[in-house]
Amino acid sequence: MKIYLLALVVLLSVGCADIAESNTQNKTNLSDGEYKIISITINNDILEIPQKATFNIKDNRVYGNAGCNNYFGGFVKNDDGSVSFFTIGSTRMLCPDGYANQFEYKYLRSLDSTFRLSKNGKDIILENPSSKIIVNKN
Repeated sequence: MKIYLLALVVLLSVGCADIAESNTQNKTNLSDGEYKIISITINNDILEIPQKATFNIKDNRVYGNAGCNNYFGGFVKNDDGSVSFFTIGSTRMLCPDGYANQFEYKYLRSLDSTFRLSKNGKDIILENPSSKIIVNKN
């Protein structure tokens, strides 16, 4: 009887460990660092990304260059695995390139939101009903 009880305890322990390990492996994480912006789609419109555009995370802050101006804001990791960016601001330089102004406006408005995270290879996908931003860590 003791052997059966011991075997049951061992099986339950191993089974629970596998579940915990599986959940950890599937969790997509947006950690501190520099990311390259791969693509941005807003309301089914694929935006051309200016060469200077960057996306960085550090100490629960998001910052970077939106093509002409620098931007900054806060972000929080939510219990459901999503991330919320908030209080997005930027410098206000006049951009000589008209497209850079349009890109910044669309990108920064869309970034001030909550996104589900998923992973496709090395790419991290931030997605909500109106926006999809794909980045990968440099």
